[in-house]
Amino acid sequence: METSTEDAAEQQKMEKVRQQLIDRLHRTSESMAAYTVVVIFGAFAAIFTIWSYTKDYLGEWATYWVGALLGTSIMVFVAFEVFKVAATGFSSVKVVELLNKDLSPSDFFIQQKALVKKQSEFNQLVNIPIWKAALFITVVTGFGAAGILMFHFVSAIAKGQI
Repeated sequence: METSTEDAAEQQKMEKVRQQLIDRLHRTSESMAAYTVVVIFGAFAAIFTIWSYTKDYLGEWATYWVGALLGTSIMVFVAFEVFKVAATGFSSVKVVELLNKDLSPSDFFIQQKALVKKQSEFNQLVNIPIWKAALFITVVTGFGAAGILMFHFVSAIAKGQI
């Protein structure tokens, strides 16, 4: 009898540690996501500032490519942010629906655990792959535009135009 009580206590400790790790990972992920948004917005501001100072020295080809790359980068970034808000809202609605149900505590926790599992699976199968693709496209196209701008900016300096 004592062994099963010890096992149950150990199980509760493990579940508590597991939940603490999940909470810490969630907070870290939220911080990283916020930091990424700030960095990307800062990069967009910097690129547009450089573009405003170098556009007179860009050829037609470079102007079109910078516009196309920056436009793609911004559209993908904004589309992902809208998707993220929609997914978070949908998830929140499911939690509110669960909270509004008249359930016994044990039924509530069973359904809450199932909901968390479903949300975790959705994150793994949908959110994370979309995030990876959006981040890749946003960064590659943004760096492409910045590369074109910097090349022309340095070329204008080397030619004594600036």
